[in-house]
Amino acid sequence: MVADDEKASTLCPKRKHQDAAGSSGAVDALSVSPTITLIDPKVLDCVFCHTFLSIPVYQCDNGHLSCSACCRTLKKTTCPTCSLPIGKNQSLAVEKVLKSIKISCKNITYGCKETIRFDKKYDHESFMCIHQPCSCPQHGCEFLASSKILYLHYYEKHLHSAINFNYNSFFTVPIKKGVKNVILQESTDKTLFVLNYGVQSIGSVANIICIAQKSSKKCFSYELVAWKGDNSVKLESLTKSKQSYFPCLQWSWYLYSTAFLLVPSYFLDSSGGHNFQVCIRSGPQGKS
Repeated sequence: MVADDEKASTLCPKRKHQDAAGSSGAVDALSVSPTITLIDPKVLDCVFCHTFLSIPVYQCDNGHLSCSACCRTLKKTTCPTCSLPIGKNQSLAVEKVLKSIKISCKNITYGCKETIRFDKKYDHESFMCIHQPCSCPQHGCEFLASSKILYLHYYEKHLHSAINFNYNSFFTVPIKKGVKNVILQESTDKTLFVLNYGVQSIGSVANIICIAQKSSKKCFSYELVAWKGDNSVKLESLTKSKQSYFPCLQWSWYLYSTAFLLVPSYFLDSSGGHNFQVCIRSGPQGKS
């Protein structure tokens, strides 16, 4: 019986030529790994989510490609391009191509020097890259950079626009009627936070988010105290790390898109505002 390699060499002229070049020690274009340029990366996009394909990859009979996750999550069994069935035929050839391609991170201009496998690009850029850009929270400022650079920018350019504080110590955050958010900046590491605030019929709602990329490993908790006369209410929560690629983001959008604290209407002062006492703690689970 002829071995598989011998069969391939017999049947394929190109393989036969490669074998001959290798045995003679010659170095030519066929014995050196070629450099391949992908002119249009969108050819490797999923027909459903229109982002980079992730393994396993499925295709319809016309060759249109889809992530298995899209087929499962969206419960789609028909190709949106040609209406043929999709989700059963796995495209092993395309999966091999994805595994063989390495590409630079889109955050290269913000300092990321990683080259990642094409099929891992989405996960890296969305959840792992420490250089994901964040936008400056100062109204009218369009500065965009990784969080570390953003913190220094804010400290240098908008020094008097934030309330400065120290971790693990209470400080006062005045909230006047009509205010939607207040910028906070820690005095030592310059980390930026946004206290979001709103008024509902049952009371005031508030939360604190940390301006940082999703991959940030920093963990913060905070305490918020409201006073009125001899009465007070103390509420606690964890901060969420949030970022935005859009200048002048309405940070108050995050007030209702994530967990928030509810302060009873009783604690509003005569002007319809608050003087909150806030303490932000750093470290694992917010403990230093």
